[in-house]
Amino acid sequence: LAQEVNSESSSGSTSSRSSSTRWLVIILSIWVILGTIGSGFFLKEYLSTTDAQNIGVVDNTTDLSNEVSVLTTEKERLESSNAEYKLLNEELEKTNNALADKNEMLLEEEYNVTATHQHLTETVEILNKTMNNLTSDANDLSDKIEHLTGEVESLSDTNDEHMRLNKQLEETYIDHVGNKTDLNVENDRLIAININLTDAVEAAASEYTQLSESNDSLTSTNQNLTDKLTTLETVNADLTSTSDALSDRIDTLTITSEDLSKQADDLTANNTAQASQIVTLQNEKEDLIETQNNLTATIAQTQAESEYYDEYNSNLTSVVAFLDNNGVSTKPTSIELTASISETIDTVRPQLVSSMKVSYDELVDGYPCNADVAFSSRDFVVNPIMSMTQIQVDEVVGYLENTVLQRMCLSKADFETFLTQYAGNRDVSYGLINEAMLRYYNLASDYYFPDDAAQSSKGLSDMEWANAGYECQKLPEDLKFSY
Repeated sequence: LAQEVNSESSSGSTSSRSSSTRWLVIILSIWVILGTIGSGFFLKEYLSTTDAQNIGVVDNTTDLSNEVSVLTTEKERLESSNAEYKLLNEELEKTNNALADKNEMLLEEEYNVTATHQHLTETVEILNKTMNNLTSDANDLSDKIEHLTGEVESLSDTNDEHMRLNKQLEETYIDHVGNKTDLNVENDRLIAININLTDAVEAAASEYTQLSESNDSLTSTNQNLTDKLTTLETVNADLTSTSDALSDRIDTLTITSEDLSKQADDLTANNTAQASQIVTLQNEKEDLIETQNNLTATIAQTQAESEYYDEYNSNLTSVVAFLDNNGVSTKPTSIELTASISETIDTVRPQLVSSMKVSYDELVDGYPCNADVAFSSRDFVVNPIMSMTQIQVDEVVGYLENTVLQRMCLSKADFETFLTQYAGNRDVSYGLINEAMLRYYNLASDYYFPDDAAQSSKGLSDMEWANAGYECQKLPEDLKFSY
C-alpha cells in the first residue's frame, strides 16, 4: 500500500509538471498565432498604403511573401502541434481522472484494511479471552478428574464391601445347609424315640402280669405317679408353648419374607445399576424361604410329636389309672418316659435359639445392601467416607431402627450412644455408621446368643428364650440388650 501511495504521489507530480508544460505550450501557441495574424494585418495595411512607395522594393515583397508562406506553414505546424497538445491534454486528463479514481479506491482499500486490522485486533482479544477460559476449564476438568478418581477409589472400596457381604451370605447359606442336616438327624432321632416309646408301651403291657403281683405297693406309689403326671402335664404345656412360639416364628418369617419380596421389587425398579444386589437379595430370599420351609416342617413335626405325646399322655393316664385300680406299680416306666421327653425338649430348645440367631444374622447381613438401595441417589452412598450432616445421620439411623433395631428389640438411643463413643473425634460418615452397626450387633448377638460358658453367665439362656416364646418382644425389659 505504501508503494502504491508513493507511486501515486510520483504520478501526481509528473501529471502536475505535464499540465504546466501543456499550458505553457498553449500560451506560446496563442501568442505565436496572434503575432502571425497581427503581422499579416499590419503587413497588408502597410502594403496597401505604400504601394507607390514600395515599387522599388518589389523584390523585398517576394521575400516577404516567402516569409509569409513560411510563417503560414509554421502557423499550420503550430496549429497541428496545438491539436496534438490538446489530444495529449485530454489523455493526461483521462489519466488524471483514472489516477483520482485509483486514489479513491486506494483510500477505500486503506479504510477496509484499517477496519480489517481493527476486527483482527478484536478477534485476537476474543481469542485471548477464550484461551484464558479454556485454561480455566482445563483446570476445572483436572479438579473433576481428581474428584472422580477419588469416587472411583470409593466405589472400589464399596465393591470390596459388597464382595465381603456376598462371602458372608455364602457362609450363611452353608450354615443353613448344616442346620438342615442337623434337623434331618434330629428327625431320625425322634423317629427312633417313637419306636422306643412304642416298645416301652409293649413292655408295659408285658409287665402287666408282673405289676398285678405288686398291687399292694401301688397305693404307696400312687402319689408319686400323680406327681409324675403333673410333671408330664407341665412338659406337655411346654411343648404346646414351644409349638405356639414356632407358629409365631413362622408369622415373623412370613413378614420377613414379604419385606424381602418388597425390597426385591424395589431393587428391580432401581434398574440395571443394582442388578447384582437384586440377584443377591433374591438368593437371600430363597434361602430364607428354604429356612422357613425347614422351620415349618420342624414345627409341623414338633406339633405332631406334641399331639402324639398328648395322645400318649392320655393313654398313659388311662394305663396308670388301670394299674392304679389293679394295684400295679409303673414307677420305672414313667421315669424313663419323663427322661426321654426332657431330653427331647433339651434338644429342640437350642435348635430354636440357633434358628433365631441365623435369622438375626441374615437381617444384619442384608442391611448394607438394603440401605444402599434405599439411599442410592444420595451423595453419602456414592462417597461413603464423606462427612454427613446431623439431618442425614438421623435419617440413616431412623432407617436402621425401622429395618433392624426394632426387630431385635434394640434401642435407637442406646445405639446412638454407642455410635458417638465409636466415632470419637472422627466425623460421622455413612461407612462409619455401617461399621458401628456391625460392632453393635456383635455385642448384642454375644448377649442374646452366648457361645461359651463365660458368655452364658452374662447373656440369655435357652430357658429364658423359651419362657419368652422365642420372641425378643416378650422378654422382660431387664433382659433386653443394652450397651
